[in-house]
Amino acid sequence: MFEFSSEKEYNKFTLPVITPPVATPKCSKCQSDLILLNTETISIEHHRFPVIVTTYRCSNSECQEETDKKTAARLKNIRYQELARLQREKTRLEGVKLKREQNRKTAKGL
Repeated sequence: MFEFSSEKEYNKFTLPVITPPVATPKCSKCQSDLILLNTETISIEHHRFPVIVTTYRCSNSECQEETDKKTAARLKNIRYQELARLQREKTRLEGVKLKREQNRKTAKGL
């Protein structure tokens, strides 16, 4: 499993240096190998270090299709929530405007 690549001296003792094999990332659902699609480095203002975004795809097509469906549903839900938030904001602002107009009319009537 591990290979002994060389020996190094530590505090007067000679110990073998063990190097683990290079691991490929595995899918968390089906444990298949992941395929690297894209690696992107993003620099964010006022952050000390850049953010590295790595995109993988599962080598198991059935697992990836299921993941794509869940991602599409999640994005659809996010869009729906954003539209609902905008609609609530719009109706709230309309209510504020209507209340202001009513207050102005009653103030003029006094």
